[in-house]
Amino acid sequence: MGILDNPHYDERSLPLNSGDMLFLYTDGVIEAPCKDGSLFGLDRLIAILEKNSDVSLDEIKRAVLQELRKNGDMSFAHDDVTFMAVKVH
Repeated sequence: MGILDNPHYDERSLPLNSGDMLFLYTDGVIEAPCKDGSLFGLDRLIAILEKNSDVSLDEIKRAVLQELRKNGDMSFAHDDVTFMAVKVH
């Protein structure tokens, strides 16, 4: 998987507690081109997640997708755009 023969990946452990949420995404999310020529960016993604931290997982995903569509090309032809929101029980 990937383009490198022997890639090196860092590993880290993160303790999770009941109620914690994770948002996993591919680089295509933050590298999505916006209408003004900028990239969607990590700062914009973090702002959306912080603004929606008290809503359901479906609403979080909907908010991210809505902002991606509002700011850029709705075809997402630049790269894969994949994300998921997970809540620890």
